[in-house]
Amino acid sequence: MARNLAPGKAVRIDVTYWAFSPSQDYLDLFYAADANNPNWTYLATFQPSGIGQQLLTTTYQLPSGGSLQAVRAVFRYQGTVSSCGGGSPWDDIDDLIFAVGGPLVNVALASNGGIASASSTTPPDGTGTFFPSVAIDGDRKGLNTSFWRDATADTYPDWLQVDFAGSKTINEIDVYTLQDNYTNPAEPTAGMTFNLY
Repeated sequence: MARNLAPGKAVRIDVTYWAFSPSQDYLDLFYAADANNPNWTYLATFQPSGIGQQLLTTTYQLPSGGSLQAVRAVFRYQGTVSSCGGGSPWDDIDDLIFAVGGPLVNVALASNGGIASASSTTPPDGTGTFFPSVAIDGDRKGLNTSFWRDATADTYPDWLQVDFAGSKTINEIDVYTLQDNYTNPAEPTAGMTFNLY
């Protein structure tokens, strides 16, 4: 799947800055859900561990908001936390504006040009559909016992291949197996386990 930055996603911020006075320098971070009309929300304050180049890394969850969001770093000498700086002539404010896209795009879907093939396939037997194409139909639960199943039980290797419609950037690959309670499947989660199949 190709994933854009989207509301609800955890993102990482890396800030490199130069510190002069570890006891009096501070880096304040803020974010705005709408860069066109920013209402800065305080994220964190960091104090350098020494003099010289410093690297700060933190994460936060992208809020719902505009299609352009922003992160602000306020480097201040003394003063108090403020998205506008602490009032010192040595303060520095930098903003990063970035696009926030929509939800996941499943580039493997047949409707997006994906074509699935496999080493072998069990023919339909009245209990389900086992063609490779059902592996990319967007059904994560395996409803109606629809999933790819090879025709060579307990003989390996087996493979499933998806050809995309052109070059794609892939950020995530999700693979789901038959759920233990396949007659009443639940929406899969990262913590879901299986024991029977």
